[in-house]
Amino acid sequence: MLKEMVNKQQRCEICGEDVYPLPYICKYCGKTFCVEHRLPEKHNCERLAEAIEKTKNSKILDLTSEIIEFEKAQKERSKGLLKKLGKKIRFK
Repeated sequence: MLKEMVNKQQRCEICGEDVYPLPYICKYCGKTFCVEHRLPEKHNCERLAEAIEKTKNSKILDLTSEIIEFEKAQKERSKGLLKKLGKKIRFK
């Protein structure tokens, strides 16, 4: 019985091909696949949509913080340019 469990774990979930010694284990669903079915898109991974959504949300948060940082830098730069311009105008 133990041998059957080991063999089942070493077979592709889609086609049943023997994947020993290098099984591909999906990082999203945790199932075992052969070379042909290793990509989430190839085995219709049930957790792929969830992973894509998490990635989108994290990228949006990263982008939002970068935009805020950029806007702050632009304001500081504008202040500096206005100060320089003000000094030039006063001394002429």
